[in-house]
Amino acid sequence: MEAESLKKYKNTLLFLMIVLIGLSAVWRYVTLNQKYPNPKITIIPQGEAARIGNYEFVLKDIAWYTGEITEEIIPGYTIVSQNGERYPAEKEKVILVTLGIKKNKADDTVLDLTNIAFEIGAWHNQHEFFLFEALNGKGMMQLELKEQEEKEIVFPVYMLDLNFKKKDWEQLERRAVDVVLNYYPEKIILRSNNK
Repeated sequence: MEAESLKKYKNTLLFLMIVLIGLSAVWRYVTLNQKYPNPKITIIPQGEAARIGNYEFVLKDIAWYTGEITEEIIPGYTIVSQNGERYPAEKEKVILVTLGIKKNKADDTVLDLTNIAFEIGAWHNQHEFFLFEALNGKGMMQLELKEQEEKEIVFPVYMLDLNFKKKDWEQLERRAVDVVLNYYPEKIILRSNNK
């Protein structure tokens, strides 16, 4: 009889602990979401301007290439596979994303371009640094513009087939490319027209 009572006591205690842990997890989730709610998402189509602070951003162009473009931009630049061979160029894709950036009002800010990210569905990445410098010049990651000055910056986005399922890889160029300018508290996206 005592063994049965002890077993019932242990089961009740275990049940209470599970309920307490569950309640504390729910409480934590709710308080975090109240403190840091999901961002508002603003999607701006290609060709229209997004305004953040004193800057204006316009997605001007998206161009798709195979990995062979990297050799044209930087002769000798290659990605090497695990076996030490050059990764096949047809299994690489490079998107050249052209953004127009304009400073509308004078201030002492410098625009940090390392914050800009790129998304295609669930895949996301930053631009490729060496190709970026070859296309735009050194020191362009920190952009200093004067009032009403505008610059076009080309962001090379590099991807390999091994990051995608075969069917997704083949359909990639038909999907929209999102340029994410800001994540929080408002996610601001410039979206390409090819969706």
